[in-house]
Amino acid sequence: PRAASAQGGPQLDPAQATPAQLVTLAATALDQKKYADALSLARAGLAKDSSNGALHLTAARALAALGQTDQAVDEVVAAATAQPDALTSYATFISFFPTADAAMKGIGYGSRFEGINAAWGDWAMGQLAQRSSQMDLALKYYAQGLEAAMRLTNPRAVREALYAAVLTLHADQKDAAGLIKAADGYANNDPPLGPSIRLAAVDHLIALGDSADAKKELDQVADDLGGSATPPDALVLAIVQRRETLGDSAAALKLLAKYATPKDPALLDAYATALQPDHPDQALKIRQDMAAADPTNPRYLISLAQARATSGDSAGALRTLDDAAHLGATGRELATSARLRYLITIGLLKEAGDELAAESTHQSGDYSLMLAVGRSW
Repeated sequence: PRAASAQGGPQLDPAQATPAQLVTLAATALDQKKYADALSLARAGLAKDSSNGALHLTAARALAALGQTDQAVDEVVAAATAQPDALTSYATFISFFPTADAAMKGIGYGSRFEGINAAWGDWAMGQLAQRSSQMDLALKYYAQGLEAAMRLTNPRAVREALYAAVLTLHADQKDAAGLIKAADGYANNDPPLGPSIRLAAVDHLIALGDSADAKKELDQVADDLGGSATPPDALVLAIVQRRETLGDSAAALKLLAKYATPKDPALLDAYATALQPDHPDQALKIRQDMAAADPTNPRYLISLAQARATSGDSAGALRTLDDAAHLGATGRELATSARLRYLITIGLLKEAGDELAAESTHQSGDYSLMLAVGRSW
């Protein structure tokens, strides 16, 4: 049978379609719950490209939906064989066993992945063991997976998944002690991933209400930064965000003060934001320096305008917004939004309404502003 193209164009003869076209057609049929059609299209594609992982996975999902689990697993194994380091195949396999009873059955297929990628296979088995409430078995699989990962050329992704799985298991069990022990052990044994492991532990501990231990883990991450003159911005910001979540704004500010430089605009922006409540003059100075260093960046001018407004310089804030409005379409949109919100904030609702009416002729499409004006009135 012919298949309609994904774009609704002329129908395609599967025999004439390329494997790439059949990937799209089969996926579309699957999304439409036309499982038999999806399977037929996937198999037509595999007849032309037997190692196409996407087609194997579409066939697997279609077969699973048709209740043919054994054949679905065969297709997942074929997909994993084609791309042994790709998470997608193992995650698809797990999805076939959504209940505790089904998960126990799924564990029985574990040997199928041993010769492909044992580390990802053990991760998948661990997930199913958790789903069937066999926590000790899950931990055993995860430990085996970490051992198997040592034999891989590029083990980072599977290690991250295995570490995350163990921490989540302890968190689900409300086992803060086990969580901390695992995080500390993994972080010490795998220094490159240490910060991300400890940050994940911090998030779990916060969710468990264990702020004291969360702070200790966060202190360890911050201490580890001491040996780096230029740690990644994302890592510093991650620590800052969690410091603030734990109510330790002073420590967050201290960290930003240490690492924020003109070469790190993301950190500098965060530093100015952190300074704003208690040190508005310092925040304003940073905003001025950032805008001067990159006068073509409308976002810096918007932030400068907001700092001036907070400092009570309404005229200066509006002038800065006017400057931002001249920096292309993005500048105009950002400045218009900021200006309207500022007028609403200071109670100039008529002026905000007039500007919104005038702006509607430019079709800005910022419906949140219209709603804001309506609520203010």
